[in-house]
Amino acid sequence: MKKFLAILIAAVMTASLAAAIAIAAYEAPGDDGSINVAFMDTDLIMPDGTIEENEWPDGITLDGNNLVSWFAGAYTDTITLYTAWNENGFYIAAEIRDSISTFVESGIGTRFQIALNPSALIDSNYPGLFFSFVPYAGTDELHVFRHNWRSNADEAYDAYDDEGYVGKYTVTDDGWCFECIVPWSMIASADRTAAVNSVGVPLTVFDPYDEYAFCTAMICYIPCNGEAVLATGRTCLNGNVNDWNVSSYDVTFEFEYIIVEPATEPEETETDPEESGTEPEETDEDINGDAAKDINGDGYMDNKDVVALFRYVSGSEKIEDESLYDVNGDTAVDNKDVVALFRALSKLIAE
Repeated sequence: MKKFLAILIAAVMTASLAAAIAIAAYEAPGDDGSINVAFMDTDLIMPDGTIEENEWPDGITLDGNNLVSWFAGAYTDTITLYTAWNENGFYIAAEIRDSISTFVESGIGTRFQIALNPSALIDSNYPGLFFSFVPYAGTDELHVFRHNWRSNADEAYDAYDDEGYVGKYTVTDDGWCFECIVPWSMIASADRTAAVNSVGVPLTVFDPYDEYAFCTAMICYIPCNGEAVLATGRTCLNGNVNDWNVSSYDVTFEFEYIIVEPATEPEETETDPEESGTEPEETDEDINGDAAKDINGDGYMDNKDVVALFRYVSGSEKIEDESLYDVNGDTAVDNKDVVALFRALSKLIAE
């Protein structure tokens, strides 16, 4: 099974260079590409392959508006994607409408795929950490194959039995659904070599508990019948399906960590808003393409500037004028600016 999957990925990516199918009006999934990943207690979600009502936070829709075909034909049904996280890892689930797949025990199997770039650390000329989630016929097992976890072209590795991973699926009336946990050790991976990271910051620095922790991402779906790929669909910046490196990722998973404090009675105060002198706080929603900056001074505004800014925020670099890196204008330079710069660059490209 592993050999078939590795060959398939290489063949399909090669074919994409000549067989891209245009999309009429591409729309990034979620909130203009941003997907909030809520923190959930470990007891609230038990991945068993069945998505119960109110078990997961609200999902986002993947369909013909944001899944672009690059080979074999377009996937024309709908996927509802659910995400959450806690100390165990990144929780992922999906309800997939699929009337064409045939689940098999070997060969070319249907798979749902996610590629991640933790904190935008992986250089723009390389693909991210690629995961293929594959349902095995005759079982409830959702296997996970890891690609590109060490270099640019790793053969797929079945990590189903690796510590911390849990994956289950069930067949439904109109397709299938799955639930899984990807442990943080697979994402903040010590295996990924520094060769794909121009600033030399290892992926192990990624911590979902950091304020404004994020991963840029790509999402794919490939229905198959054991012998052939039947359709394809993937998210990609501006619908450009020919680029498979992290520079094409237009999804941002933002890991929200909120500790609920005990309720207290508010103190009664009489403050005139006009006398308080407070200004409405600027949010990342106000960020546009004009906020993009050439952080690394190479004459271009691209993903390398996000990496350079992250390097400064993480303490790897020092500068005299910190205001140069204050992308969102709140007078502080922190991970908010990294997220704001990524969004600004994405919008600049789209404008």
